[in-house]
Amino acid sequence: MKCAEKYQITLFLFQFKEFAQNVFSFYPRQESLDTITRLGITIPQAKQEILGLTYEDDYRGPIPDTDPKRGGEYWEFGKTICGQEIFIKLKTVSKHGVAVCFSFHIPDETIEYPYKGRGKKMKGKFCPNCEEYTETTVRVEKEVYNVRGEPTKIEVEVAICQKCGSKIFDEERDSRNLEKAYNLYRKKHNLLSPDQIRAIREKYGLSQRALSRLLGWGEITIHRYENGAIQDNVHDSTLHLIEDPQNMQKFFKANRNKLPPYIAARLERRIADFLQEDKEQAFQVSFERLVSHQYVDLTSGFKKYDLEKLKNMILYLVNCLGSVLETKLNKLLWYCDFLYFKETSVSITGAQYVRLPYGPVPNNYERIIGIMQPELLNMDEIPFNTKEGVVLGKQFTALFKPDESIFSEQEIKVINFIADTFRNDTSTSIKEKSHHETAYKKCEDGDILSYEYAKELSISLTK
Repeated sequence: MKCAEKYQITLFLFQFKEFAQNVFSFYPRQESLDTITRLGITIPQAKQEILGLTYEDDYRGPIPDTDPKRGGEYWEFGKTICGQEIFIKLKTVSKHGVAVCFSFHIPDETIEYPYKGRGKKMKGKFCPNCEEYTETTVRVEKEVYNVRGEPTKIEVEVAICQKCGSKIFDEERDSRNLEKAYNLYRKKHNLLSPDQIRAIREKYGLSQRALSRLLGWGEITIHRYENGAIQDNVHDSTLHLIEDPQNMQKFFKANRNKLPPYIAARLERRIADFLQEDKEQAFQVSFERLVSHQYVDLTSGFKKYDLEKLKNMILYLVNCLGSVLETKLNKLLWYCDFLYFKETSVSITGAQYVRLPYGPVPNNYERIIGIMQPELLNMDEIPFNTKEGVVLGKQFTALFKPDESIFSEQEIKVINFIADTFRNDTSTSIKEKSHHETAYKKCEDGDILSYEYAKELSISLTK
């Protein structure tokens, strides 16, 4: 089957996600529910995973529906959810404006992704004994893993070569088996789980690297623990200790100089908040709670709100342009998210944008800037000309470089394109351009701008 063009896949996903706002359905119901329960996720989470598909997840399509009662076409995708590759078959019913997921299950065959990764996947698994790719079956049996030298017996799924009958290494399946053995070991020895370690770190608003530095550990130590590696007893005891803010304060006072100044200042405030039993936590956490109710739909670009990405996108743009007036910055952010959605059917940051007289603005923008000042951004008031005369405007300069590692190559491409496209625009000219965009014209002041109008954006990535 000939591979569909990227724009064809994106157009289908646009329509599917638009219809999903009206009616979304799984069919057959029981097969989908069995997969959802096996993954240990909820129905809304399964739907969110489907609505987060992009052209890179494409497998094949369009495929004609041979049922004469239905007609139309299917599109097939693959996506790894909770460590398990899932086969997803989608269809839109235009007559009723309905989005249907006809398949949501573990694949029966190897899924090949024409727009993802390098090289072509071979069918089946490689058997070292046969020295070729062969078909496999899965067998459930008991195995003993020596976790930290201690025998741990669990029930596992093993891939078996159909040709020679030998056991074959299957990275995803064997990773799940290993995780099961590790979890049993942790439970027996009362060790913190990866989720519990992550919760302690997030409690203090620290990155993995920052917490490792504060505790005097290797920079990737926390990263390894949160991704499943078993911590030693000394490290586990330390992590248990810092759950208590009083103990965390002792570590902070002894190792403050190991953290960048703005992170140290923020951590100091947060520890103080906990110790004083303040009902309001540090400003960033309160903001994250504020947006936690935000739906993952067309108002957010089918992306869960990512404050860190939004903050770093602000730093990236300000660094790139040297300094930026507030009005222009808001428009640049909006164009970045909407152009990326136009290209991929998901936004970069998951931010909602509000229509205001001066153009689109990120929802809760003042809180976002409040989080970033004065540690990350410097603000000066400068006069500039408008049609109404000279007014004072807020001009931002960046105090730190952005963390570019959190962006994909395509996201960086879009952000650079927006920065270059509007580099010479004034706040007034970019405001006027945004006023001519369909998304702005279709709304009233105070409304959330829908990403559905991104497809009518006046700009596109250069070919």
